[in-house]
Parts: sequence; C-alpha cells; structure tokens
Amino acid sequence: MNGWLIGYVIEYWAKDDTEKTNIRYHRYILPGRSAVDEAKPYLDQLKGRKKRESDDQRVKRQTTASYTVTVSDLPSNIRVLAHVRVLNKNYAGPASNQVEFQTQQGVPGPVTSLNILSIGPNYMKLQWKPPVYSNAIIEGYNLYFAAVVVSSDGKYELGKKQPRIPQISVQQGSSSEVNASLSGLAYGTRYRIFVHPRTVQDQEGADNFIERDTKSPKAPGRPDFRVTDITSHSFNVTWKPSSSAPGAGFFVKYKREGTNYWDHTSVQTNLNWINITNLEPGSMYEVSVVAYNGEQYQTVGLTQSVEILGTRIVPSEAADSVWFYALLSALILVVAGLIAIRVIRKRRLDRYGDPLDREPLSPFTADISKDTEDAFYRSRDVSRSDLTLTNRTPTNSSDTSDEGFSDHADGNHGNKNKDPNWREDIDIDSHHVQDVPKQIPSSYSTFV
Repeated sequence: MNGWLIGYVIEYWAKDDTEKTNIRYHRYILPGRSAVDEAKPYLDQLKGRKKRESDDQRVKRQTTASYTVTVSDLPSNIRVLAHVRVLNKNYAGPASNQVEFQTQQGVPGPVTSLNILSIGPNYMKLQWKPPVYSNAIIEGYNLYFAAVVVSSDGKYELGKKQPRIPQISVQQGSSSEVNASLSGLAYGTRYRIFVHPRTVQDQEGADNFIERDTKSPKAPGRPDFRVTDITSHSFNVTWKPSSSAPGAGFFVKYKREGTNYWDHTSVQTNLNWINITNLEPGSMYEVSVVAYNGEQYQTVGLTQSVEILGTRIVPSEAADSVWFYALLSALILVVAGLIAIRVIRKRRLDRYGDPLDREPLSPFTADISKDTEDAFYRSRDVSRSDLTLTNRTPTNSSDTSDEGFSDHADGNHGNKNKDPNWREDIDIDSHHVQDVPKQIPSSYSTFV
C-alpha cells in the first residue's frame, strides 16, 4: 500500500439501487490509530531508527491476517452489495471485490404521502404510498381511528383507538398507491387516523397518522356510472362519486322493463364497482346508482337502459313452462292410470268372466215351492220333462229317492264329495244353501 494504514471503510447499498444514490458507509479504524492524531507520533517513532527496514517487514508489523467487523445498520429484507476500501491519512484505496447477500425481514417503516381524498358526514377516503424502507414483505395495512375530544380544561384528548373492520389486504410486495375508505364515523367530529404496514408475520410497522373533521350531514351529490361487461346473465356497474359531496356508500338498483319491483344490491363503502348477476337473457333492464349518506340522505343517479345478451324466453310460449309441464305430466299420469285399470279389468274378465252374464243357480232347500221351481226352469228355457239323469244311475227307485232326499234334506250334502260338478259359490241365506250342482242331478228329479 502507499502511505500509512489507519483503517478500512465498508461501502454497501441496495442491489436495486443501480445508481448508488443511497450508498452507505461504515468506517473501521484500527485500534490506537486515527487519520490525524495517531499518524504523527507513529511517523516520529519510525524516524529514530538507524536503518530503514524493508517493505515486507513494515507491512508485517502494521497489518494482521484478517479483521472481523460487524455492521449493524443494514436495511432489512433486501439484496445488498458491498465492498471494502483501505484508508490512509488522506485517501481511500481501490475497492475490493463485491459481495452480495440477503438481509432478514425486519419492522416496516411508516407509510408515505398519507392524504385525505374526500370527507363526508360519516366517512373519510384516504390514500397513501408504501414505506420507502419496507424492511419486510408487506401483505396489508391496519387502520385505526380515534375521536379527538376537548376536555373540561380545554385540552385535546385522544379517545379509544378502534380498528377498521375488515383491515386492508394488498398484493404482497406491491409498490402502488393504496386507497381506502373509513366509514361509521360520527358527523361533525375530529378524528385521528393511524395507518400501519402489516407484514406476512402479522407484525405491524411504524405508524403514520392524520387528523380531520367530518362534515355535517347532508344529501350526497349525484354519482355518475357506466355499465360494462354485459353477458347473457350479468353486467358490471362502475360509479364515480360526486367531487363536491361523494357520499359514504353506494348501491345499485335495477329492474326488468315492464315490472314495478326494483332489486337493490348491498351498500358498498370500499369499492366503486359491483357485478349484477342472475339476469334474464334477452331482456331490457333499467339501472341506476344511489349515493348513500344514511337512510335520510340518498341521491339517485340517472337511469340507464341495458339490454342483456341472448334470446329471451317469451312468456306466451313457455314462460309458464313450469306450470305447463306440470299439467302435462299430471294428464299423462291420469291417462296411464285409466289404461292400467282397463287392462286389469279385461284380464279379470278373460279369466273369470262377467258375473252379470252367469246363469242363476237353483237353490236346493227342503221347503222349496212349486212357483220357485217353475221360475228356475223358465230361466233356463227347459221343462221338467227335459231333465235326464246325468250323474249316476240308481239301482232302484226307492234307493234313489231315499239317497237324494237324505243328501239334501239333512244338510250333509253327500254328493259334493262324489260329483265333481258341485260348486260352493252361493252364500247361505234364508232360502239358499252353499252346495249347488252345476247340473241338475237325478236325485233332484226323484225328489220332485
């Protein structure tokens, strides 16, 4: 080196600062030496020597192998470039090789350019820029407000700090301006608003604040708006508040042409747009934006007509399509039920026949009258002389007479177990019995 070594200087700056406009310095002076006070005694000591020492010996006596220096004022959460220079009494030597490293996250600095854009009876709209030194990854901002009141002795006192709900979230690492609204304030009151950066670790940075008075209540100015992004089922409404009296919030009202009912969206205090959905394709809608300063102070904007894309479903053709298809389905079910009943009835008739078409069966009782017998024969279009023996041939008349009478008179119905033509399908009443033969047996003619 040229000259007498007194120390070193470390130069460092942010990697993004390509122009080195914010370069920083850290000086390190060797123990017992300084640029002025310690240089002269050191030189005087060297003059008293009998013999000039070699450069190697002098360098060995003045320097050590290495130095370890701690730099404590580095910015947080940035890429840093650094190099080292050697110092003598008057100059700094050439820069060493550069090193690059990443610093850890720290506490963010305060926001900058905090300003009030507009003030109403119960709201304020603010704007600010991110901190110059974020020192961390900022993912949002926390807003607090407190009323400034005058005490009995005339001094200003700060009320309880209240948080904004919800707090503000932004894209991580965003460097753009931030706009936010603070609503729910009391009219004619002074407020102090605090803004804190918030890191991804949910750590609050240094705050910045501003004070303003809210205004007395009055009707807001008429807002302007435009309708964009029209589809077959939705559109977007974006509004611009009045510059003189913006309003604390806004909502959109709309209705389909030909109807009298207006739909309303919720009141928006932090956004200046909203999407309207679930609209009928091919219909015309009337749309308007309402500026809101409470229920008593509302101003309605001009009404615009908006045509929704798509083909409208004509009411006369299918509007009441739900009712139409419901009635059609019910009619189909009724017809199907009638057809099913008809099919079942036909099958029963084919299998069993019609009961009304059956021939009346003769009752067999011990006290049957002659008139009843005649009526029975007439119903079958036969006479007594036409009757013949069909089931069995008795060996003698007395046997036939006794057996036939005993079988029917005593109620044992003996023939039903012998003759397969006997049936048991007639109910018993005062003049009928159950067991009736399909054909008139010979025993009956004997009995007569």
